[in-house]
Amino acid sequence: MIKTLKTIFAVAVSFSIVTISSAFADGHMAAIKKWSNGEFSLSVLSANDREKELEWFHNAAKPFKGMSLKVVSEGIPTHVYESKTLTKAFEDITGIKVQHQII
Repeated sequence: MIKTLKTIFAVAVSFSIVTISSAFADGHMAAIKKWSNGEFSLSVLSANDREKELEWFHNAAKPFKGMSLKVVSEGIPTHVYESKTLTKAFEDITGIKVQHQII
C-alpha cells in the first residue's frame, strides 16, 4: 500500500514538474515569437534566425532573471524608443526588468 502511494506521488510530482516547465517554456517562446513577428519583423534576419537570436538572449540572461537595471539617458528620439519599446521587449524575453529614465 505504501509503495503504491509513493509511486502515485512520484508520478504526480513528475507530471507537475513537466507541466510547470512547459508553461514557463511556452511563456518565453510566446514572447520571442511576439517580438520577432512584431516589432523586430523588419530585419535582415529571417524569422527563424530572429527567433534563434532572441532565444540566445533569453538563455544568456537566465542567471540574471528577476534582476532590475536602472538606466538614465538624455531625451533624444533613439533613447525614447529604447525606453518605451525595447525595455519591454528585453523584460519579456530575458526576465530582467529595466527602469529607463529619460532626462
